Amino acid sequence: MDFILSEADSFDTHNHTLNYVMRVKFTPEMISDIDYFKGRVKTMTELQLYLNKKYNTYFKYSAVVNQVYKLMDLNFGNASKDAASFVEEVRKDILLRGGTTEWKKTQKRKNLKRFFMFQESC
Repeated sequence: MDFILSEADSFDTHNHTLNYVMRVKFTPEMISDIDYFKGRVKTMTELQLYLNKKYNTYFKYSAVVNQVYKLMDLNFGNASKDAASFVEEVRKDILLRGGTTEWKKTQKRKNLKRFFMFQESC
């Protein structure tokens, strides 16, 4: 069975209207509102509803949550990097004072936990 496409059946022609809704981007004013209200609302859904009502938009829940996380990272820095640098500074301090550090792997999460031993407690 051979299929022959005519000019009318071409894939380049549209046989329906294109209903494309352009998504709204966060404006600086919206970002300012998110930054202000992110800790003042009970849930992210409330923040989403507030933004959609005030600016007559339709932001998805995930877009609002993503913007909140971006602002938290911008305002307070990355929590993982902060924790890692704190642990590294404590480790250096312990070694400087003559103590030791030990590593132990946990079974559930398979991450590393540090246990510190100071010279005075040995």
